[in-house]
Amino acid sequence: REILPEALREAGGEVDVVVAYRAVAPGDGGRDLADRLEAGAIDALTFTSPSTVRNFLAMLRPAAREAAMALPVAAIGPTTAEALGDAGFPPPIVPEVPGSAALVAALAERMAGAASERDEGDRRPRREETS
Repeated sequence: REILPEALREAGGEVDVVVAYRAVAPGDGGRDLADRLEAGAIDALTFTSPSTVRNFLAMLRPAAREAAMALPVAAIGPTTAEALGDAGFPPPIVPEVPGSAALVAALAERMAGAASERDEGDRRPRREETS
């Protein structure tokens, strides 16, 4: 994004923008990922930028996309969360402070809470069926 370089230029600074990395789709077109999504072998998804959201969705076939939309998703920060919302995902898990460690912690906390709720449901007394 150009926010920082623009602000520095406006403040009178000279800015050289250097590309440090580039996001590219996997060589197999995401076939393995799509297979795993459709098989229910993935528990949650994390996204670290709007481009990862776009690239992820671009490589999925419809059934894998549908499976992905049903999973818990976590965004590294508000910009990525907005991209997920624009793409049709349910509201994502977003850490209070953007960053990888905070993203993992927020997702782990949510997943642990969901597992605890499932366990509580398993311990509730069940009504007996009567005819």
